[in-house]
Amino acid sequence: MVREIRPRRLSNERRRHLELEEATRATGLAGWWKRWRQSTRRAEARAQAPTARGRGLRLHIKPLYLARGHDGPLRGAPDPAMVVCAWSIDGNAVRTVLRAVVRFNVRGRLPGAAEPDVTTLVTTSLGGNRTVLLAVALYEENGGDDVQRLTMALEHPASLHFVDLGGDAGNGHSHGHSDATPHVLSALECARDPRLSTLSPRGIVLGDGDASVTKTDQWVGGAAVVVVGQKRPLGHRLSLQSIDGRQDWTVEFATTW
Repeated sequence: MVREIRPRRLSNERRRHLELEEATRATGLAGWWKRWRQSTRRAEARAQAPTARGRGLRLHIKPLYLARGHDGPLRGAPDPAMVVCAWSIDGNAVRTVLRAVVRFNVRGRLPGAAEPDVTTLVTTSLGGNRTVLLAVALYEENGGDDVQRLTMALEHPASLHFVDLGGDAGNGHSHGHSDATPHVLSALECARDPRLSTLSPRGIVLGDGDASVTKTDQWVGGAAVVVVGQKRPLGHRLSLQSIDGRQDWTVEFATTW
């Protein structure tokens, strides 16, 4: 009797790694689709991750409100993409505990609201840590290269910096740039400075270079907030505008842990 030789089955972790490598190498429309599928799968996996073994920060993503939106001549509605990252602060240690890309489905005429493709994100275990630095960055996504670049850069907090553009924290808008003298801060400095308990809505996220300098996608704006462990939901509302004024978006989410 001839024994059937079956191919070795790859582990889920190895299979996801190979799929990610393939998506990174792919170009054009097919490459964009593969990268979008990968980021969505990762976000969904985080949303379903159990948190029974430790403290977990939960983000509830609400619809994105677009007062104005532009996707170029004759190209229809914009394609909003939000990069989300969270870092656990423990003494002098900064550890990445969440990275995801949330995309919003724009339907109908503007102004209007766009539903997110993922409504809940959950961090990995935070242990006894009570402080988390949370950053969001909004793009009008075209090729997806800049969205992917920032998402990958945010994994390494040691090389990550934020720019506090100054001005009133409650001014309601960030235009991506400002005439005010900027203050460059590390992730640890953001978490420790009581005056910077929130950089929103006036922070620009810096990863591998300036995130607002793009090649394919249009930078709309970014912000960072420091979240301390709390039992009740805490709401966050960030209003951001692109430098040309064509994108005027407001993102809302709530945090609990």
